[in-house]
Amino acid sequence: MYLGKVALKNPWVKKCHFMTMVHKYLLSSYAPSTTIGAVSKSYKKKIKEYIYQNRKRFTKSSKKKFKNLVYLKYMNSLAHPGENVGTLASQSIGEPSTQMTLNTFHLAGKGEVNVTLGIPRLRELIMSAGVSNKTPSMILPLKSQYDKEVEQEVANFLKRVTVNDIISEVVVSESIKATGKEIDLLYEATIYFTELD
Repeated sequence: MYLGKVALKNPWVKKCHFMTMVHKYLLSSYAPSTTIGAVSKSYKKKIKEYIYQNRKRFTKSSKKKFKNLVYLKYMNSLAHPGENVGTLASQSIGEPSTQMTLNTFHLAGKGEVNVTLGIPRLRELIMSAGVSNKTPSMILPLKSQYDKEVEQEVANFLKRVTVNDIISEVVVSESIKATGKEIDLLYEATIYFTELD
């Protein structure tokens, strides 16, 4: 970046020029895993864009706190040079998938348990990433102040109810009606619903 002599007399331009020069060599001078704020230029630009787009949410002090928090998260997310990330990643996927496969054998023959487990579930989570889950599930922990009755009410409210869940019995009766040369089969269906609480 070339700045003319006239531009360099302006203190603001000098500051910008100095900041650009410092940032140009920042990652080569400071280790990002040990120095907070040592981030790439594009990452810093994204942070500034986010703050600008959401400027109504931030005060002057909260901008600084937010930047420091993002820098800290960035610093914690880095892997140290020489760390065996491939082995850790394969262990992180291999151990749960093996455990999920073993757990499927305990549920064999249970019709009421319709849960995709094991390798198919892992493939569904990682490869399709929630596009079409066969068995979507969600865990909603409630605060400790609520008792079992409230938990059951919330579960009943959120539960998907099908027609099969609310019907207790269906009785179909068949009769024959003859008029002249025509014979008609008549079917009468009586549906009994379960009593709702």
